[in-house]
Amino acid sequence: MARYRAIQDGHAAIRFVVNNENAVRIDTSWLFLGGQSAGSLLALGMVYADQSELDSVALLYYGTAASAELGNLYTSGNNLTNTYSFKGIFNNWGGITASEVDTNEMLPTVAFHGELDTTVLIDADNSFLHYTLNGSRAIHNNLIANNICSEITIDTIGGHGIYRNASSVFRASRASCFFKSIFCNNCSNLYSTDSIPVNCSNPLGVNEFNFDTNIKVYPNPFENSFSIKGIDANLDVTIYNCFGRLVYRDKINNGTIEIDLIPGIYFLDIKQIDSNKSFMTKLIKN
Repeated sequence: MARYRAIQDGHAAIRFVVNNENAVRIDTSWLFLGGQSAGSLLALGMVYADQSELDSVALLYYGTAASAELGNLYTSGNNLTNTYSFKGIFNNWGGITASEVDTNEMLPTVAFHGELDTTVLIDADNSFLHYTLNGSRAIHNNLIANNICSEITIDTIGGHGIYRNASSVFRASRASCFFKSIFCNNCSNLYSTDSIPVNCSNPLGVNEFNFDTNIKVYPNPFENSFSIKGIDANLDVTIYNCFGRLVYRDKINNGTIEIDLIPGIYFLDIKQIDSNKSFMTKLIKN
């Protein structure tokens, strides 16, 4: 019943976020879900466990459907009716009931788990009376077998909770790059027993270098066009959106660019074609 209530509350929270997408300023067509330990079990349960599956388990243990005791899985907690879907999962030493996972529900997943975890086993745990709990490696293998993108990093000497404290940056970086690959439709599979760093977010950094002259990009924020001043040369100009996706590229020999972009934050990369000099800065479209 505790798991049911947690999943129920999770759905209520997401309905609230989707209902207030303008206030929190997010694109609710690109939602990702994740957590650590119990939080990861919650995230996986929100993706894979439906009303009938959770009611069936409750009937086996308690003789009463969970919905009869605690209300509907998707409407309790608030009266909002927003719908939504998720694009990927960030699984940190979590698991999911094997029977709850249907092929058509499978989502790209980035996972971290300790080989020696005794709290949530990394593989299938058959010690429960009425269900099997699949840990991160079992989930990974199932996703790969069904051609769903999956990445897992395993600490071969780790227990429950790996790459924490300062090294949690490693997990966050790998998850960010994995989700970026989903945005860019170039997600790839990975099975690793080493903490391989990633650097996919480098193009999003604001790094002004190499040019000795005073470069000016104006107006910034801009409406329909902006100008580049301070470089007398042929330029290779690229613009990335906030997810690192290329949205514009052209070679110019003057300083004015007319472009139609949706409002938001972008990153402008300017390279001098006949040299290695470059310049990157933030660009804002009103």
